Amino acid sequence: MAQKKRKPVLAKQPESTTSTRLLQLMFLASYIALGYLFFIDGDLPIIGGIIILDFIISIGYGVSQRKHILTSTTAQYNIRMILSFLITLITTTFYALALVRSDQTSVSMKTMLVIVGACVYLAVLSSSKGIIQQYVEREQ
Repeated sequence: MAQKKRKPVLAKQPESTTSTRLLQLMFLASYIALGYLFFIDGDLPIIGGIIILDFIISIGYGVSQRKHILTSTTAQYNIRMILSFLITLITTTFYALALVRSDQTSVSMKTMLVIVGACVYLAVLSSSKGIIQQYVEREQ
């Protein structure tokens, strides 16, 4: 029998995960700092500055990686992580503002807000798997 000729498989270089680790560390440090400032009733300009800095870094990463988002799995994960973190920031910010406005900020409510914020982050991150691939397949 004639054997099929196989196409040579090109070795795929492993993608660097440095940007992923840096983003994770930056988001973790930011979330801890925001939680701490919220617990001690920190200054609102400092909290707002941290949130704006997170948005600027996230948008900057998205713009710098826009060509690689559709092909790189690392870039896709990073974009999912950024979107999850930004959704968490927006959700917890408005909930914290509602707590402050209604004068219901107790230690237990602050603790619950920080824990629920982390759960929202993990839920959005895990539920967004494959969403970029579905978008690419739909566009083709």
